Amino acid sequence: MSKIKAFNSKYKGEIIYTLSNYTTPIITIITNTISAAYLDPKDMGAIQTVMIIIPYFAFLHFGVFNGLNRNLALYKAQENHEKVQELVNASYTVSLINAGIGFFIGLFYLGYYLTNNSSPVHLFASLLLILNLVLNPIATHYDVTYRSGQNFKTLGKITFFENIIFAFTNLLPIWIGYLGKIIANSVKITARFCFRFFTRPYKSNKFGSKNEIFELVKVGFPLLIGGYLWGIIMVCDQTMIASILGEESLGLYALSTFMMSGMMVIPTSLNTLLYPKASAQYGLTKDNRALRTFFWKALLVNTLVLAPLCGILYFILEPMTAFLLPKYLPGVDAAKINLLTCLTFVSNGPSVIIGVVRKNMPLLIVYAIALILIWSIVFLMPKNNFTIEKIAWIRFIISCCISIFTLIYSYYLTNKNNFAD
Repeated sequence: MSKIKAFNSKYKGEIIYTLSNYTTPIITIITNTISAAYLDPKDMGAIQTVMIIIPYFAFLHFGVFNGLNRNLALYKAQENHEKVQELVNASYTVSLINAGIGFFIGLFYLGYYLTNNSSPVHLFASLLLILNLVLNPIATHYDVTYRSGQNFKTLGKITFFENIIFAFTNLLPIWIGYLGKIIANSVKITARFCFRFFTRPYKSNKFGSKNEIFELVKVGFPLLIGGYLWGIIMVCDQTMIASILGEESLGLYALSTFMMSGMMVIPTSLNTLLYPKASAQYGLTKDNRALRTFFWKALLVNTLVLAPLCGILYFILEPMTAFLLPKYLPGVDAAKINLLTCLTFVSNGPSVIIGVVRKNMPLLIVYAIALILIWSIVFLMPKNNFTIEKIAWIRFIISCCISIFTLIYSYYLTNKNNFAD
């Protein structure tokens, strides 16, 4: 009994954070199902078409947040609190600049849709786009200070309350259709920002210096490239569908989008727990062998959670869609294929090792090759041969190749003869 109490005491924050994050895929799937039931696929596709540009501008901080995520944990483990504060100041300054740039990008898209006599769906979605581009960089900065500072208990509670708010606001499409969906997403990003702002563990006390900004860029830019390319791979199928098959097809593909975004929370939340711990361990030992345990833990937990969840959804997806979302039945086959793609996400957990030891280049090359292959297929294949199912198969094959390489390379980096520079 005393051992159980000691375990709970030691890992209480991690347990709260993990449980709150593992409710996210469930809530995401349920709330998006409710939204889809009251939205026409064309309206759903229009919203997604506007919002799909967000990942393409994810490079604007030039890796500063990635660098903070690594170095805050490292310097905290070394008890260099003055350096930690300087890095927080630098990251916050960049987040404000990022938000300002995002505001003007959002205004450009709003102006584009206004001058092209676009539908009200596009116009309201453009306002949601502006809100995201402004608040997301600052919220991400705060989020990194929680994660790298290992304040998991507070972050877990925040995530839990966010999920509750999002669940209730996603009932709005029942009464006001697509506008309710846009309002719900607006409330979500606003709540994400506000919760993190009022309880932030590290507060900026002055503008960041150029030296600290450059330090974070130097460390984080290679990590950013990997995350950025992965983000583009995550939305490449949606981009192809929107540009080749149109907004209605993208709306039908929403079943796939909902499930993949929900499933991705599982390895992402695990990485949130493991990355600062792995960085701290590596900062103290500089020994790759110490990271072997992180490889097996990440792979085991991701597999135990993703495999049964994807298996259950695979068999119940079609009857559930026929009963709840009959308008989206043409998207079921593609969604089943993408459930197989979700299984490849098990490699995302062990991939933290690549970032910790800063041996990113081979993985970046694989990501770049994957994107070149995807778009080569798009340009070479006759456009009338495309269907959302074929695009889903392309995505699955590419994801399998990336996953296999990631697992092999991550394990290789924990080899006893492979010490970092």
